[in-house]
Amino acid sequence: MRTRIQRLGPGEFFGGVMRRQEVAGLLLAESEHAPSQVIPAHEHAPAHFCLGLTGGCVERIRGRDVECVTGTAEFHPVGTKHSSRWGTHGGRCFTITLDDDWISRLALESTPPPHTGVLDATSRDLLTRLHRELVAFDPCSPLVIEGLALALLGTAGRSRRATPRGAPAWMPQVEEYLRAHFAQPFRVGAVAQVAGVAPVSLSKWYRRVHGCTIGERVRAMRVDHAARLLTTSRLSITQVALASGFVDHAHLTKTFKRLRQLTPSDYRARGSLLGPPDR
Repeated sequence: MRTRIQRLGPGEFFGGVMRRQEVAGLLLAESEHAPSQVIPAHEHAPAHFCLGLTGGCVERIRGRDVECVTGTAEFHPVGTKHSSRWGTHGGRCFTITLDDDWISRLALESTPPPHTGVLDATSRDLLTRLHRELVAFDPCSPLVIEGLALALLGTAGRSRRATPRGAPAWMPQVEEYLRAHFAQPFRVGAVAQVAGVAPVSLSKWYRRVHGCTIGERVRAMRVDHAARLLTTSRLSITQVALASGFVDHAHLTKTFKRLRQLTPSDYRARGSLLGPPDR
């Protein structure tokens, strides 16, 4: 008996929606997924872009597994069927859903449709800027959002070469190595040795599949780990920095603020229920 696949409409998500905004036929939303959450096979009625903000999941789409990590940018056309399972720490993602008018505009202007699947670094940067507009929405945001969305459609439509049809068989080994060693100093050569490929080949394929470099991925993992410690432990910020792979308090603060738009102290003050940290 064939399993019935649930069809989600505009604005419908399996995760909890933390914030959302509708602008000129675009729906911008940030959703949160629970640790180890398993999302059954489903399809989205509208086309949408997605950007991993924190954590990660393994997505099953078109008969293959795609490792979606912090910074992974994707485009799913109308009717995309997929399922996913989130990691032990859950995560957050940002989506921008296109209404029918946006899809019709592409056809009328003879613009190539966005590249389906994992997108390149330029598309990821545009999605990051769109997410910032959602977080810090103001009277100028609608105009900025529409302009960024148009740039995203053009860039994604041009990037047909951004991602191959399938990731290399050794990619899961690389992800496993990064998860186990992200807080330790290491070089790309060590990761390449695990994968059994040349460092140049590793770097090229990793960026092509995930839309970011290994260094960017490790930096995001360190910040994610620091964020968890800040809200679930009484470690001092210096101790959190060292436990997460940063050189010192200042190194953590600079990197954390760049990726989360908050200092570690402000982030802890907003999210911790444990009381004052240990000194």
